[in-house]
Amino acid sequence: ALRSLFRYGILIIADTPLDNGASVAAIGAALGGGSVKDAKSTSILANYREGGSETVLEHGTDGPLRTLYGNVWSTSSSNQEDGTSKADSAYGNEGLPLHTDMTYLRDPPGLQIFTMVHPAPQGGESIIADGFAVANELRKTDPGAFAVLSQTVRRYRCIDQATGWDLQA
Repeated sequence: ALRSLFRYGILIIADTPLDNGASVAAIGAALGGGSVKDAKSTSILANYREGGSETVLEHGTDGPLRTLYGNVWSTSSSNQEDGTSKADSAYGNEGLPLHTDMTYLRDPPGLQIFTMVHPAPQGGESIIADGFAVANELRKTDPGAFAVLSQTVRRYRCIDQATGWDLQA
């Protein structure tokens, strides 16, 4: 599994359990080295294997990145909790073009885990590209364009007027 993730930048895992996110947190912990940790109090993976349902441990040393969204969260075009931002395109019904998630964070996640709880009745396909491969090809075929794109400082923002969120990096 890790070879596929490293080689292709994507890994598909089928039949993940439907729970509060503990299984996703455990997968993240396993990919982040949690498989060699066995303390239930500090390892999400060890905790999950023992029947725990936590997605964060107070003294945890593995598992998902903690962000302003939480550590494991859901995106949905319906049934959103009050006060959550709807400015992000992940919460809509429309297809998403190729993009990079969370560019408005100084240190965006290097790995994201997505699960599909309910497939769309039609459509809903995901478009995925290896950004490093694209950048490498551009560097080889058009070094000038690569230099402009890799050296130009840009500001990225996510603004939600309704909730007051103004995220930028």
